[in-house]
Amino acid sequence: MPEADSAAVDRVLGLDHVLTYIRDETLDDALERYRHAGFSVDPQQADFPRYGLRNGFVRFGYETLELCQVVDEAACDPAMPCDPAVRAAARPFAIGFAHDDARAFGCRLIDRGFRDPPPRIEPPETTGDDPAFTLAILDEILSGVATFAVSYREPRSRWPAADRLHPAPANGIGQWTGTVMVTDRPDSRAADRRDVLAPGTPLQGREDGVALSLPDGTELRWTTPERWHRWSGNQAAQLPHRYAEIGCLEFRAESLDRAERSLAAARWHGRRVALAGGNGLLVAPNRHDGVRMLIRA
Repeated sequence: MPEADSAAVDRVLGLDHVLTYIRDETLDDALERYRHAGFSVDPQQADFPRYGLRNGFVRFGYETLELCQVVDEAACDPAMPCDPAVRAAARPFAIGFAHDDARAFGCRLIDRGFRDPPPRIEPPETTGDDPAFTLAILDEILSGVATFAVSYREPRSRWPAADRLHPAPANGIGQWTGTVMVTDRPDSRAADRRDVLAPGTPLQGREDGVALSLPDGTELRWTTPERWHRWSGNQAAQLPHRYAEIGCLEFRAESLDRAERSLAAARWHGRRVALAGGNGLLVAPNRHDGVRMLIRA
């Protein structure tokens, strides 16, 4: 394989999706909650009987927030966290990254020495416009957050611009810009993920922690619970499971006033919407899905 091709295969493109379980409501109710708050919601849902799930999707440009409803408690698979504590926690637990060829990426990880155990390569289960291949990267390789790499039948790098595929939603929140992880070990977590997802990319020190910028312009940041508390005014939730690091999803809005009016008008099921950091809105999580958002202009 030529060196340039190897370098491209070694790196993910950027963020693709985050997963969270919902509780105390149906998937239709959950999607209507987001729709009523002005977000773009995909009309189709997806069944995953192997994992006992039915999933729905909130759209941000190319990326999605994937809401998971448990429909079969007995279904279980190591590639999908099924610990009852994860399902009950109401907090995002998994993050997926886009890659033009996730199968080749998995093989390259094995070539680079990630063999004990090797990445679990999942066979394709879907058709049409759904992912062509999903790679579940095991906890022993990347701990802290359940991690996937996803590729599509038409490589995402050749897709039309996101704003052509998905027009701006009613609240103007149309771009997912990053994800914040809250952990006691931000430096080592950041280095581990850099070495697997984007080898050779420099880590960047920030006032609130350490950051990794991905090729598509999205960013991963790691911060400590103490720094998170000083910045957000909220204690980091202590959850009884090992996938507890995703603290906040960051988005870009066309207008903070428009976003705030839309969210407030929806009375977003008791969520608090407050100014944060001088140039953003911090949307507190609720009891249904535990998603916390930072929205900037």
